[in-house]
Amino acid sequence: MYNLLKNNFFFLFILIFFQNNTTKAQEIQGVSYELIQKMTSEKNGVYEYNTLLKRFQKADTTLLAMDYLMLYYGYVYQKEYHPYKHIVWEDSLGRLTEAKNAPKALKMAEKIIQENPVSLTTHIESAYTFHAIGRKPESLRHLYQYNQLMATVMASGIGNSYQNPIVVISPKDTEVVLMSNQLNIVSKSINGQDNKYFLVYLVKNKEKKEYPIYFDITLAYTIGMEKVKNK
Repeated sequence: MYNLLKNNFFFLFILIFFQNNTTKAQEIQGVSYELIQKMTSEKNGVYEYNTLLKRFQKADTTLLAMDYLMLYYGYVYQKEYHPYKHIVWEDSLGRLTEAKNAPKALKMAEKIIQENPVSLTTHIESAYTFHAIGRKPESLRHLYQYNQLMATVMASGIGNSYQNPIVVISPKDTEVVLMSNQLNIVSKSINGQDNKYFLVYLVKNKEKKEYPIYFDITLAYTIGMEKVKNK
């Protein structure tokens, strides 16, 4: 699905570093979910969500790491957050990209971005498609946005245990993380522990070494699933 990540163009830009940051209960990099919700909903506040989003959409290079943290994780508190609906759309986008159907792929990408502006899948697929049709400025904009969001995700945890998982807001984002690091999926399971939910992958790297990677999907499993039930 993400053969596009094998393209040398992307490997010149996509530099992902696993950072060993301990993730505390109900916190991201020491910031509680409650504080993220509060700060992104404060009108005229520094981290008011729509204000940050407008800057992000322009690929504002003055946005800081905390701004991106609020953008990515704060999205779960927006009414448009619906990860399981968006997964279906993102899968469709992936098929259109693989089929090299640029017009339909870009139309689908625009549809997703309107509802989910922090979709890792959509930004990387858009970057690839724009590059393929020679629209470099748009390609670089989406690639920049993707890299900043991915850096935020990777800073949430190293992913080597239940105590230090990589925290994502959509199960789909786990696939993007693995593919961007050239890791092949051997198996996966969903586990619950300490009132949290995890996707645990057994992966194989380029050297054929197998090891587990842990993702915290609590936000998607709780807030996201609640929206599915209430649909």
